[in-house]
Amino acid sequence: VRAVAEWDAAGAWADDGATGPIPWLTHRFEMTRPEAQQLVKTARLYARHPKVAAALDGDEIPVLRVRLLARAEYRHEAAFAACVDAMVEAARRRATLAEFVGFLDDWIDAVDEQEPPDLSKRSVRRRRSGRMTSTEIWGASEDADLLQTALDLHDSPDPVDYPEGPRTK
Repeated sequence: VRAVAEWDAAGAWADDGATGPIPWLTHRFEMTRPEAQQLVKTARLYARHPKVAAALDGDEIPVLRVRLLARAEYRHEAAFAACVDAMVEAARRRATLAEFVGFLDDWIDAVDEQEPPDLSKRSVRRRRSGRMTSTEIWGASEDADLLQTALDLHDSPDPVDYPEGPRTK
């Protein structure tokens, strides 16, 4: 992890004409793209947070827990930086991997509840199959609640004597 962090920080992958560290790794090693992404993400966490690096280098926490810390940091960079001491301490003290993963999941949930949703990622996707359509909406839960309320207010079951039979609400 230390070697990859130093190599990536120096941009040494560009010396061979690679566009980034992940293509370089997958081209030169028998490694899948997700494995390379995880390695680079872990190495970058190591490079950004000296406390994480010291704990890994001092054999206080294993590489697997550093990889899990990198997963927790993803899209929570500011909150992670504010909590890095506690995160490293949790990696040291949680007796089992399941306890540590549970701690990280709880932390992610707590951070996600405090941060406003990223509205730039809202989207609506429609899929058609014959005469049927499926619609998927991605956005803040408040948006979904509002849409559900509107649908509930404006939708009603068909009358019992409807020619094709009544549909439920």
